[in-house]
Amino acid sequence: MKPFDIFKHPDDSEGFIATAKRLISESRFLHFVFRQLLQFNFAVLQLKRAPFDFVARNSETETSLLGGVANNTERNLDARSEEIASLSKVLEARPVFVADSRVAVNKIPLICREDFENIKCSEDLMARL
Repeated sequence: MKPFDIFKHPDDSEGFIATAKRLISESRFLHFVFRQLLQFNFAVLQLKRAPFDFVARNSETETSLLGGVANNTERNLDARSEEIASLSKVLEARPVFVADSRVAVNKIPLICREDFENIKCSEDLMARL
């Protein structure tokens, strides 16, 4: 067991600037996803402290989405996907993950950023789910 000083600032694996850049890029990607969903006539609600990042509803088609946005560094995608899948069954919503790159996710559909950029309407989005 290694002793530690409670008054010493912990050494982070990444510096303050690197952490800030990572958070800003995650936020930009999340807002990009929200803007796309708004263009498809979805009302979007962002959530914090939940396994999913947003709930979206299209009142014209009576479609609800329960989704997460993932980046390349996220480690707990399988746990999040299981939680999103089970919650989507309860809420009768369609689960989805939108990711920066093609990552392996079990249980729910994954749309990578390039594919998400090419979706032109809500029908295209629903066809991918």
